[in-house]
Amino acid sequence: MDTVERMATNERSTPARMTHYVEDMLDDLKRAHRVREEQLSSAANTYRQQLERVVGQHEHLLLAYRYVSTAGSADL
Repeated sequence: MDTVERMATNERSTPARMTHYVEDMLDDLKRAHRVREEQLSSAANTYRQQLERVVGQHEHLLLAYRYVSTAGSADL
C-alpha cells in the first residue's frame, strides 16, 4: 500500500515539476534575450560615436583641403 501511495504522489508532482522546469527555461531565455539586447544596444552606441568622430575628422580634412587649395590658387 505504501508503494501505491508513493506512485500516486509522484504522478501528482510530475506536472508541477514540469511546470517549474518550463518556467525556469523561460526565465533563462528572457535573461539571455535581455543580455543580448544590451550588447546590441552598446554596439550601436559605439558605432554611432565612431561615425560621429569620423564625420568630424572628414569635415576638418575638407576645410584644410579648401584652405590649402585656395592659398595655392592665390599665389598664381
